Amino acid sequence: MRTDRLWLFGPSGPRGESPSDGTVDLWTCLLDVPATVLRRLGTGLSEEERLRAARLVGLGPALAFLGRRIVARTVASWYTGKQTADVRWIANPMGKPALQVGLRDADLQFSWSQAGTMVAVAVSVSSPVGVDAVEGASWKQLDGAMGVFCSRDEELALHRLPPARRSSALVQCWAGKEACLKAAGIGLLGDPRGVQTWEGDHPQQRVVWQDVLMPGGLCMTIQHVQLDRGVRLAVACAKPEWHLVHRTLTWRGENAHGCD
Repeated sequence: MRTDRLWLFGPSGPRGESPSDGTVDLWTCLLDVPATVLRRLGTGLSEEERLRAARLVGLGPALAFLGRRIVARTVASWYTGKQTADVRWIANPMGKPALQVGLRDADLQFSWSQAGTMVAVAVSVSSPVGVDAVEGASWKQLDGAMGVFCSRDEELALHRLPPARRSSALVQCWAGKEACLKAAGIGLLGDPRGVQTWEGDHPQQRVVWQDVLMPGGLCMTIQHVQLDRGVRLAVACAKPEWHLVHRTLTWRGENAHGCD
């Protein structure tokens, strides 16, 4: 198979069906393809996206940025029926992406994240959604930074856990916080210490918090997912109850309408 002619494909079946009110779609994709594939597909991104990639220092970060945007566009294409090159993103002042007003299904809410070669995109209808992907091995860095992102109660609770348990707990705690802040549309401009995602010996499933950037407060429900290659995901959504539908994008050596 010629790897330079690989394309991304979603699951078989009807396209253009938005998630129901009680679901959040979680798409995952491995960027385990040659750089030539990402460069080729990257030519279909907008000029602004290509310029952002060019400004990044080093080949790795630039290719990772291209990969995330290619995956996000492919997912948006699956719902809207548009060619990926016709998908247009806008962002709020703090960087949260949204489909440009005027596209069909403009009420779709998107969030994406990457850990290693794994890209995740979460999609919800109407309700804000956020996703964060973290490599399990990153707990060592998180362990030394608990005072930066944990509340005092969380820090004490995490320190009481056995070392083997604390590693995964730190990743869940951090991923949940970032997913909530991304869903809120403020990202790390908000204070993660105010988002209480860990209590006692277990992660919180429902989080209510206020931030100086969101004085009205917000309530999020969180679900955690363990993926292959040691990657953990947290998905946060403002819906009080919802279930996760996992979809996968795969690379195949052929082209198809809407995925190119």
